[in-house]
Amino acid sequence: MRVRFHSLPRWQLRTILLLVHLLVLVIPIGSIYTFRIYENELLRQTESELIAQGAYVASIYKHTLLNSLPPDQLYGTRLTDLPPRADERYTPIQPALSFATTHIHPPRAEAKAGHPPASPYALKAAETITPILEEALLTTLAGLRVTDEHGTILIGHDETGLSIADVPETAEAMKGRYAASIRQRISDQPDPSVTSISRAAGIRVFVAIPVMDGDHLLGTVLLSRSPRNLVKALYDNRLMVAVAGGMILGITILLALLTSHFISRPIHALMEQTRRVAAGEKHIPPIASPATQEFAMLSQQISVMADTIASRSDYIRNFAMHVSHEFKTPLTAIQGAIELIQEHGNTMPKAQFRKFLANIVKDTDRLKILVTRLLELARADVMETTEGNACLQTVITGLQSDSQDKGIALTLSGDTELTLPMPGDIARSIFGSLIDNSIQHGARTMTVTAKREVSGYSLRFQDDGKGISATNAGKLFTPFFTTRREHGGTGLGLVIIRAMLNAHHADIRLDAADKGACFTIYSSDVA
Repeated sequence: MRVRFHSLPRWQLRTILLLVHLLVLVIPIGSIYTFRIYENELLRQTESELIAQGAYVASIYKHTLLNSLPPDQLYGTRLTDLPPRADERYTPIQPALSFATTHIHPPRAEAKAGHPPASPYALKAAETITPILEEALLTTLAGLRVTDEHGTILIGHDETGLSIADVPETAEAMKGRYAASIRQRISDQPDPSVTSISRAAGIRVFVAIPVMDGDHLLGTVLLSRSPRNLVKALYDNRLMVAVAGGMILGITILLALLTSHFISRPIHALMEQTRRVAAGEKHIPPIASPATQEFAMLSQQISVMADTIASRSDYIRNFAMHVSHEFKTPLTAIQGAIELIQEHGNTMPKAQFRKFLANIVKDTDRLKILVTRLLELARADVMETTEGNACLQTVITGLQSDSQDKGIALTLSGDTELTLPMPGDIARSIFGSLIDNSIQHGARTMTVTAKREVSGYSLRFQDDGKGISATNAGKLFTPFFTTRREHGGTGLGLVIIRAMLNAHHADIRLDAADKGACFTIYSSDVA
């Protein structure tokens, strides 16, 4: 199915640029979502810090408890289903929480009563380390619960003496395994509404570490803390964020102004240029402030195009006038002769009758010649540059024999090894027309002088004919101008030659000469 492009919606460039700038403006806002990876790292960092704190608390509690026991007395619950250890000496714990894979659980359940009371040894060890831990918690800001081997809280503010054995994290730690989870956070103060787009808003990280002495469970350490909230950090620094947003908005506006100056405004100026071209105006100047080199070049080309179209229109108009005149004269003569024959053919003397018929044939032949030359000119005007090169010496040698038969001696001098940037048949046609033109004006010799120029080449055709008067010199390349109309001249020969040369980036001019006529073919930028 063929798509009709003119039926498709077209957006204005300024609209597209506005959308682009709005996208630029949205990028900083959308980038918050790209910080999810960083936010996940903040979660892992919080878990790692809690693991480190839990390991120290477990170690302090373990050694304090063991030092408070009587010699050779065992303490704790022996576990038989412990996870395998990769190393006998080191027991590293790697963070495992992730927003992508970890489910967010409800808040931790309240501690319960009814479990066995803690042993005096555990209570004594907890009492010993409590001041140290409470002072440390003022810096770490973590929630801490230390339990005995049965899950009864030894250190835990108002929950001391209660049990959290039913809490999944503590229950897992009582099996000798590390446990971590993400739970909803209960806060006394509501979060700012903007934090709703953050996954770290309103959560708390819990880690539970078993306190082990070999294969004996001495207790558990449960730590919790809220991770650093990226959006909350932005909210806390909202003044700086507002300043940054203002700078981004200012930069966006600046980009819009620059784009309008360097793109939108020159494009509208170019559109006005093309509108004037379509309206038929002549000599349209390039735009005054194109802003960029590309627009300057395009505007210059539009101006040149306007001049070319105007020149071509003038040429076509003048050419049409000349054609109508050239055709009208013989047609009028033919029509007059036919009317006389029709009216007086029966009474007209035979000699006069034959004269009128001869005039009709003569004017008909002239019309045929005109049509043929016009077709040649049309082909020359639309001729495209054809690839190929011609050796000047070869072309002249091929023409010398025919020229000798026509009564003119053709010689070549100068740079005889010159190569012409046109096919050989085109060169022979052009040179042959110049030779015929010289023969028609009484020339008996023609010398072609070849020379290499900085711009390419030049070929000087000098004959010894009658020459061209100063009056006629300025009209030679005007279509249908000829001094040999009575001998069948059409005045299109030099016009056709120039059109063929223009198609191969060359041109022709008439130069002054002491005797005869001198035409020079030279390379040019005419395409």
